[in-house]
Amino acid sequence: MESKLKNQLWVVIVTLIVSILACNFGGGEPTIEVEIRSPGDNAEVLVGEEVEVVSNVNASEGAARVELWVDGEIIQTDEAPAENPQEFQVTQLWTPQEEGEMSISTVAYDADGNISSPAIINLQVVEASPVEEPLPSATPEPTDETPDTPTPEPEDEEECTYEASFVSDVTIPDGTELDPGASFVKTWRVENSGTCDWEEGFQLLFASGDQLGGPAAVDLPSLAVGESLDISVDLTAPSSPGTYQGDWRFRSLEGSLFGTNLIVEIVVPEPATDTPEPSDTPEPTETPTPTPTSFVVITVKPITLVPILPYTDLVYEQVSIASGDTGSATVSCPGGSVVVSGGYAASPDMLVYSHAKSGNGWRAYAKNNAGSSILLNVYATCLYNAPAASTTQVFQQVTASGGGIGHPEVECPSGSVVTGGGWATNSNGTLRVYNSSKKGNGWQVYAENLSGSGQAMNAYAVCLSGLSAEAEQIMESTDITSGSTGYAIPACGSGEIVTGGGFAAQEELVIYNTSPYLTVGEQWSTYAKNTGSGERTMYGYAVCVSFP
Repeated sequence: MESKLKNQLWVVIVTLIVSILACNFGGGEPTIEVEIRSPGDNAEVLVGEEVEVVSNVNASEGAARVELWVDGEIIQTDEAPAENPQEFQVTQLWTPQEEGEMSISTVAYDADGNISSPAIINLQVVEASPVEEPLPSATPEPTDETPDTPTPEPEDEEECTYEASFVSDVTIPDGTELDPGASFVKTWRVENSGTCDWEEGFQLLFASGDQLGGPAAVDLPSLAVGESLDISVDLTAPSSPGTYQGDWRFRSLEGSLFGTNLIVEIVVPEPATDTPEPSDTPEPTETPTPTPTSFVVITVKPITLVPILPYTDLVYEQVSIASGDTGSATVSCPGGSVVVSGGYAASPDMLVYSHAKSGNGWRAYAKNNAGSSILLNVYATCLYNAPAASTTQVFQQVTASGGGIGHPEVECPSGSVVTGGGWATNSNGTLRVYNSSKKGNGWQVYAENLSGSGQAMNAYAVCLSGLSAEAEQIMESTDITSGSTGYAIPACGSGEIVTGGGFAAQEELVIYNTSPYLTVGEQWSTYAKNTGSGERTMYGYAVCVSFP
């Protein structure tokens, strides 16, 4: 109990120091992050044996120093190289002197004095086990027998991945000319070139470009590895002349995008004009001199310009994480846009334990608990046509007591509006996040601590400033039967754009996808799998922003 209270006390002290320093250094939007790469959370270390704490630092303004804290005390401070690199790795040493659970934290500072959120792990310090000296054994007599052939180690199973390859255009090759308003069927032939069969329920999604009156998604049948399939979409040529192109993507049951883009490109030509036949040249005649007349006053009505409002679009990055490993991916918004939130899509067997704003983009960390490699998609929601806009990320850290509930909530500063949020827990799965949602002008997170000791967790809010905006949260619920997957896709109203989203889920629901869904409107999607024995309810949320 004394160790737990001590750990909780020092976490509060570190968080208080971070908050005070953050207030002193003002708003701004520098990016500074620190991550402990080793040892792992809850690893065992020995009393009297030196521990190497390895941390990675990313600082947009250049890293300055890193502090190592153990149970609320600064053990070591290391300065960054003189050139203040934006990325560097530091190894700090600590030797435990007694048994028990110890909380380890690193905090980074940049060249402007800004401070990072603390990276926190717990270590179990134990006494070294006595080593028993083996008893001498009799030396075996040499024999002429041939030793048994060693059994070869089993080879690693081949990584199972989804893939799709374009084979040919069955109809409407690229550049085909069509009459204005003509209906047509575009058919592609594709091959399952991955190492996994496609299951029934995979989809071909409209991704970008010109939709040409097509559906948002086309359901696909199952397809074995190596087999080909013809996929058709009913489309309509626009009425105006021009060249039009639409891109389509494949999506698995888990919500991951994969394979090559399928493209449809058509041309609607300019209407033909009749060339007049040449006529006889008329005889020249005298041109009468015009008689001056009174001036006619023409009243020109003012033109009302329709404002071009801000809008959002998504970008994503994909990474493959091997069985049992942890990994991360970061995606950045393009120049001229600003990140307002983000999300991820994975598999029910992958634990996403952190996702939050990183620079002008989004980053997620995950651990693969499956028996084979799994893809992780990380999405960033980017705001365009808002040159004066900027976003900052604020956070709150709490410690969830053993067997209890952690509930951090953070408020956006005055003059800004919340557009989304995220969280950070740990990779060992002892904190089950079951609520991540907008609250007031901020963000809240609920997590259940499945362990017997206190666990630190963060809630993040992304705050938009620089333009007048209002945000509301829209909800949609769904009931998911035992062993099944389900989804909720709430949509924003007229005149609103979706910037972020979240969820609230009953116990035994595993959230494996929460991400923007912009192919058919301003929506946010959340997918979950019911691992329990009875029906469970999930609530999906969309953060919808308007510009009065």
